[in-house]
Amino acid sequence: MISVCLFSCSHWTRQDTYRQGCITALVGAEWAQTRDMANRYDEDYWETSAFLGKNPSTAEVDRHFLMVAVGSAVLAYALPSKLRKYLQLFYIGYEANMVRHNHAIGLRIHF
Repeated sequence: MISVCLFSCSHWTRQDTYRQGCITALVGAEWAQTRDMANRYDEDYWETSAFLGKNPSTAEVDRHFLMVAVGSAVLAYALPSKLRKYLQLFYIGYEANMVRHNHAIGLRIHF
């Protein structure tokens, strides 16, 4: 990853920071909702992500979302500016939809 960054990292802008901050906030919201789901498996909630399995523990959820948060930032930083913007905008839309869906089915945001 470092060698890729040496050849393709372009200038990081204030807009990149705003978009990445939005991603981080949305990942945090989904993280909290998924922790809520993990604690409420007996209420007929289940995870649909193949990465986590149907009934992940809170430790598995924490590990997963920590990797997602860090990985999204590393990937965004490594990409050329134009691709970075598209990735960030896609990811904001994806995460916002996940948070919306989780809220609609009753999952709460709290740690």
